[in-house]
Order: sequence, then structure tokens, then C-alpha cells
Amino acid sequence: MSRKTELRAGLGKARALLLLATMAAAVTAIAGCGGDAGSEAAATTTSAGMSPDALLGNYTTTLGPSGPELTEPNPPGKWGLQITSETDAFFQPPKGPSFPAGNPIELSEDQLVFAPDPECPTQEGTPGNGVYEWRLNGNTLTITEVKDTCRDRAFVLTSKPWSKTA
Repeated sequence: MSRKTELRAGLGKARALLLLATMAAAVTAIAGCGGDAGSEAAATTTSAGMSPDALLGNYTTTLGPSGPELTEPNPPGKWGLQITSETDAFFQPPKGPSFPAGNPIELSEDQLVFAPDPECPTQEGTPGNGVYEWRLNGNTLTITEVKDTCRDRAFVLTSKPWSKTA
């Protein structure tokens, strides 16, 4: 092989390697474009369009004393909320056993509906469903009351955001 032929063959290999390296860099750059933003987006994922299964799990929040509007105040301290299925949810007060939050419940992409609680000590009128909107932002669950005749349940669910623990 002549010197010219060797140079052309080497140049062809160099061009092929350069083209391959350029393509790899472009693919990495394109994939990387969504990397940080995707991570950020994942951290700020909200309930919009989420499956209700995303809500399943254990949550905690720390509540201060109930306001004067409640005749039987809820105990202050660390509360737990356990949503075990699309039909069951339980409160864990700071002291004492857990109790149903108003089962059965119904979950949808943006709403959480609790059954009427006829034993609610702060019932306003005839017991009715507790209807709430939920938003999950990373591991923070925020619940907003739409309507509920049980003021205790509304206070516990909506006073502060909940942190997902499991």
C-alpha cells in the first residue's frame, strides 16, 4: 500500500471516529437536556393526571391545638394518615389507637371522598360525605376541603400539609 493510500485510509478512520464521537455527544446532549429539568419536574409532580394509587401510603403531620370552633378539640402533636387502599384510610392520633377516617373512601385523580361519619363529635347538620381535593408534590400531600359536615376531620386533614413516609 502506498503512503497516499495509507493516509487516506487513516483519514477515513479518523473521520468515522470523529463522526461517531459527534453523534455520541449529540445524543448525550439531547438526553441531558431533559435530565435536570426532568429531575426537577419529577420532584414537583402534582396530582393532575396521577393515578389514585399514588396517594396510597403513610403520611405524618404535626398539628397544634384545634381552633375554638371545635367543641371537642383534637389533641395537638404528630398525627398519622394511612391510606391503605382505594377504599380505606385511617387516622393515627398522637395518643391512642388508630381509627377510620371515614370509610369507605373513594379516590380519583384529584379528589378524596370520605363516607359520612355519624359519630363525628363536631358534626354540622346531617352527616354527609367529606369531599376534598388532593395535591401530591413530591412527598408532600396537601388536602383542601371542598365540603364536609365533620369539622374534626376537616381540621385534621387540612390544617397542614402531610409528609409521605412510606
